[in-house]
Amino acid sequence: GRPVAESVEEMAALYLEAVRSVQPQGPYLLGGWSMGGVVAYEMARRLREAGEAVDLLALVDAHVPGLTKPSTDYTPQARARIAFAHATASAFGQTPTLTDDALARGDDNAMLGALLEEGLRARILDTQSGPAQLRALFRVFQANLLALEHYVPQPYDGTALLLSASESAPLPRHRGWEGLVRGGLEVLDVPGSHHALMQDPHLEPLVERLREALARVSVIDPRESTGS
Repeated sequence: GRPVAESVEEMAALYLEAVRSVQPQGPYLLGGWSMGGVVAYEMARRLREAGEAVDLLALVDAHVPGLTKPSTDYTPQARARIAFAHATASAFGQTPTLTDDALARGDDNAMLGALLEEGLRARILDTQSGPAQLRALFRVFQANLLALEHYVPQPYDGTALLLSASESAPLPRHRGWEGLVRGGLEVLDVPGSHHALMQDPHLEPLVERLREALARVSVIDPRESTGS
C-alpha cells in the first residue's frame, strides 16, 4: 500500500539512508544485478561525491539505460507485460506460457493469471496470497521501467567490476559503462544469459567471481574473525 519509488535517484537515496544507518562511514562494498546494478552505481557515485570510500562496485550484468532502443512493435504497456512475464517465469525456472504477441494483445489480468498458474506449478506461489503478490510486484516493475527510462547516469570517478553475461547478445560486453567509470572498469565474462546467470548451474561461477573480488578488497578487521 505504500507509494513506490519513481526514480533511480530516489531509490539510491533511500538505500543509502538505510545503509548508513548501519554503517555511517566507508569504505563501502556495493553491488547489484540488472537494475540493481544501476541503483548501486548511483549510490557509489553519491558516496564518492560525499568523500566516502567505495572499495567495490560490482555491476552484475547491469547495462546503461538507453543502451538499446525498445521495440516499436509493441506499446509501452505491452513491453512492460512481456518483460515482467519473462523475468517472473525465469524466476520460477520456466518460460512464459503466453507468447509475446499474446501478452501484447491481452491485458494485465491475463498476464498475471498465466504467471499465477506457472507459480503454482513451481510451488512458489499459493492460491491465496499469489495474486496479490504478483500484482504488487508488477506495480513495482512498471515503476522501475519508468525510472530507468528517465535516468541519465553521470560519470563515476571510482572503479567498478562488471560481470558480463556471455549469452546476453547483442549488448556490448562493457554494457555501456566504459565511458562512465573513469577510475577503471574491469569486465569479466560469466556463463549464462541475463536471467540464467542468477540460477544454477550458472550461479556458482558468478559467486566465485564475487568472492575473488571481495578477497581483493577485504575490509574485515582480522580481530573480528572467528577463525572458522
